[in-house]
Amino acid sequence: MKNSSHGTSAGLGRRAFIKKASGLAGLVAAGMSLGEIAAASGTTPNVRKRSDLEKLLPELEDQNEKFLFFDHADGRLLHLLAAMARPRRVLELGTCLGYATLWLATAVGETRGNIISIEIMPERVEVARKRLARAGFSKRVTLLEGDGHKLLAGIPGPFDFVFLNADKTGNVDYFQKLHPRKLSPGALLLAYGATTRKEQMQDYLKMITAHADFDTVILSAGSDDSFCVSRRNS
Repeated sequence: MKNSSHGTSAGLGRRAFIKKASGLAGLVAAGMSLGEIAAASGTTPNVRKRSDLEKLLPELEDQNEKFLFFDHADGRLLHLLAAMARPRRVLELGTCLGYATLWLATAVGETRGNIISIEIMPERVEVARKRLARAGFSKRVTLLEGDGHKLLAGIPGPFDFVFLNADKTGNVDYFQKLHPRKLSPGALLLAYGATTRKEQMQDYLKMITAHADFDTVILSAGSDDSFCVSRRNS
């Protein structure tokens, strides 16, 4: 198994990877804070900009209920998985209002990583851009407005961490545009909606769970939804 030069997940065997990722999900589901989880696991020794994110969370979560149904616990788990991967380059498909993007941006601070986030709806891009600026993440996150299916061809890889949270029926196409050239060895690939959008994601779930190049586990943070978490092992 090849190792990524940036992330740490590539250095884990299949069982160790699944155990660690599942353990993080369990700690989040138990209601532990990021600070408590950091003390228990050492995954997030120092979360920079955490105070800025906490100031924005009430507003974002109120708006989030209307647009995305992305739970606070899901945000914490997303953050922890990204921190575990220690990525330098992150791709997010489906910015929405920037809620998940903020969780990702706090996670990549330790590696001085950067994020490319794509959103097709102009009004959402505008809101997300303002919120990222308020949190001090404008230089860390590049927002692109447009159709991810079309934009991906012009975005160079590879990426160490990819978060799929756009059109669920399009996940297979996104994957085919990313793998193998635009995913680093050891890269983590997360697809959100594996419970509530299971029917829409069934082709993707069937494909990725059977893929020889990936170890995959479904993780829940205790909310109504879950992540399909896949680690490239070659």
